[in-house]
Amino acid sequence: MAKRIYYHLLFWMAYIYSQVYMEYVWIHHYYPNNTDFEIFLKASAAEYVLLFVRVPMVYFSFYVSDRFINKQSDYLKGSLILIGTLLLATVFYRVIVVYYALPRIYLVDEYEAIFVTERVVRAFLDVSFLNAAANGIRLYRHRIKMKEYELTLVKQKAEAELSLLKSQINPHFLFNTLNNIYGLALKKSDQTAPVVHKLSELMRFLLYESERKSISIADELKIIDDYIELETLRYSDRLKIIISKDVDDYSANITPLLLLPLVENAFKHGASESRKEAFITIDVKLKNGDFYFAISNSIELEEEKNEKGIGLKNVKRQLELVYKEYSFNLNEEKNVFKVILQIKLTTNAV
Repeated sequence: MAKRIYYHLLFWMAYIYSQVYMEYVWIHHYYPNNTDFEIFLKASAAEYVLLFVRVPMVYFSFYVSDRFINKQSDYLKGSLILIGTLLLATVFYRVIVVYYALPRIYLVDEYEAIFVTERVVRAFLDVSFLNAAANGIRLYRHRIKMKEYELTLVKQKAEAELSLLKSQINPHFLFNTLNNIYGLALKKSDQTAPVVHKLSELMRFLLYESERKSISIADELKIIDDYIELETLRYSDRLKIIISKDVDDYSANITPLLLLPLVENAFKHGASESRKEAFITIDVKLKNGDFYFAISNSIELEEEKNEKGIGLKNVKRQLELVYKEYSFNLNEEKNVFKVILQIKLTTNAV
């Protein structure tokens, strides 16, 4: 509210200053025996007196005729109200000039009629210009606010959608891991406690850390390592995993859970559907903010394109929401499915 009042005062100060200056230039030659300061006072007094017409006219236009148009959606009536307001303001303008400004401020003894065509036109143009300028500034600020509001809504929608995408990890993973833990517990295996710990760390990450806008590359890769370790419990020796990392800055930030769906997809549509030996290879590189992630997995069975694409579409949508510069390519040939992701990490979109 205080900021709004400040802008209104700033507008009126700028308007009055310009009007006083123009009036001073206009009347200067009529008072050769007066000092510049005296003439300036006359111009100032006349313009300040006319504020009694100008200010009510502007705010009536703001809060009455404008709201009438918005509420009634009747632009003809709204326009007639506006024109009526300007005409009424013109009459009051002339009344103040004739009966107060001329005799009391400018000390003019000669009587001047109110409805002198030239004077009336000048007064009408004066109030019309003021009204147009004030409403123009108001509409411009309103448009900026609406633009900011729209951008806020778009950002909130993107963040909500991103949060939903991050939460869509395959529930079968949790089910399979719990089954594996149950099997280890029955065998009283020493691996039971470490596996439970890794699962709890993964679930903590999914519940809390994924809500952050970004995390370090180190944290993102750690969660992938934990995920892989949990998944490989049920594959024994028939799954070969090769991971290569060449990262120059493990503290660099990346959006959470961007890579995990790619790894999950490799297990779901590769190792889990393979009846023979399977493999997954992961290549991670980061140099000067250029991030590279490639993952390949063996495939045997014909799969429906739409089923395979669910997790990958998730990743693609996250990229669209978060980054401006990236490439996301899929390639399938000779029973090998490969995903190559490249991101300029410094080009955040949100």
